[in-house]
This record gives sequence, structure tokens and C-alpha cells, in this order.
Amino acid sequence: MSDKSPSGSPGISRGLGVLISLFTAAIVFGGGMAILPQQRSPAPPPTVTPPPPPPPVAPPAEAAGGQGGAGGEGGQGGEVAAPGGHDGAADAATPPEFADDGKAAADAEAPAAAPPAENGDGGEDNSADCTLPEKDMAREAWRRNWPTICALADSGKGFILIPVKGPVQNAVVELKRKPVREARVSLPQAESQLTLKLYKLKKLGFKDLKVGPIDESAGTGTRLRVRLMPGAGDPVFDVKDGYAKITVATPDKSEKPDKSDKD
Repeated sequence: MSDKSPSGSPGISRGLGVLISLFTAAIVFGGGMAILPQQRSPAPPPTVTPPPPPPPVAPPAEAAGGQGGAGGEGGQGGEVAAPGGHDGAADAATPPEFADDGKAAADAEAPAAAPPAENGDGGEDNSADCTLPEKDMAREAWRRNWPTICALADSGKGFILIPVKGPVQNAVVELKRKPVREARVSLPQAESQLTLKLYKLKKLGFKDLKVGPIDESAGTGTRLRVRLMPGAGDPVFDVKDGYAKITVATPDKSEKPDKSDKD
């Protein structure tokens, strides 16, 4: 049997054809690998380095005496200087003992009234300075919110001084003997500078002080009612601009209190 193609022309044997095909495929594969770029492996991810820690902040240095904008008088301040030299911050850092002298003077000129005691008993804290002039006594009584009671030296008498404000020209004074002995001062146009309604005194012949309006319904004017202790003398009134003063002879300490004079 001859190795001829069906058309009758000489041909290549089947085994040789297979070898030629494999060889051709190898050449094509090798050429393709040489022409095409080789696949590269992916690059490793970059390493992230953490940022360095911030440098420590140094504490503010203390300002030497007499330096900085918040020093006291004569350069003797000694405060810690405010950051950035801001005046407001320096004022906020100023200790209370180095407060502005002008503000302290203003507070001294206009003192606030002390908070009144709830039961109207001032105790020893309300002892007055009896060496002051009467105008200053009235101012002190207003500041303490307590009437001033003093003894007149070597006279056996004592007086009570009550601060008031407003016109006192039409004041009416009287002594009521019943049902209890009371020294009364009525001020139609003035008012008391004491804020409590009742002050328990029990000193130098004065038992208590009641403060209220003359007309309860209208709430106008001021009436001062000083209840006297048994044995106290009849009152002497002295009403002046800024205060009302009542003087009595102090009771004898050896005299027994009147049991009929009850609270």
C-alpha cells in the first residue's frame, strides 16, 4: 500500500506530520513567551511608621517680683504671668489678697447690710462702738442691721439708736404705759433702715424693738416701738436726720423684774 494522498500526490506520513506540528507549536510558544512581557509579582505593601510623640510642654515659669503686667503696687506682685500676656487672664490669676485697692475702697464706702438673724437675737456679735459720733453709730447700725445700744458713762442711763432715712420733721413721739410701757416714734415720711420686724434686746432697760408701718393697710410711714424693761426710767426722745434716739435711766440690777410684764 503506497503513502499517497487521496488526490494521488505524494504526501507526508502521519507520524512525521505530528512531529512537525509539535515542533511548530513549540516554536510558536517560545516566540510568544519571548514577545509577551512576563507577569511580575505584586510589590509588598509599604511599611507605615508611627509619628513620633509630641515633645513635653514645659510649665510656665514664675514671674519675678515686680515683673509682668499684673504685679502689685511698687512692683511687688509675685503672681504667675499669664500665657501670652493677656490682661484678662492675668487678672483672673490674681490672688484675692492682691485685689484692686479701688474696688476694696468702693466696697468699704457702700457696705452691704449683714444678713439678719432669723430669731431677732443678735448676741455679742452686735456690740456697738459707743465711742463713735451718733451719725457714724447710725451708719454702723444699718450695716449690722441691728440697733445701737450704749450706756452713758457715770450717768446710770442708756440709749438706743435706730437708723432711719427720709424726712423726720413730722415725727411724733410718745410713751404708752398700758398694757405695757413702750416708747414710740412715728415717722410719716421716713422709714427704718432695719429690716426685721422684731429685735430682742434685753439690755440697759430696753426689752425689744418692733418695726412696722404706721398704716398697716397702706403700708406707709414707719412706727418704732421700743418696749421698756421694768424699772427703766421714762424715755427722752431725740429724732434727727438719719436716726431716732431714745434715752432711759437703766433699771437697778437689784430690783426684781415685774412678773406682770410678760412677753
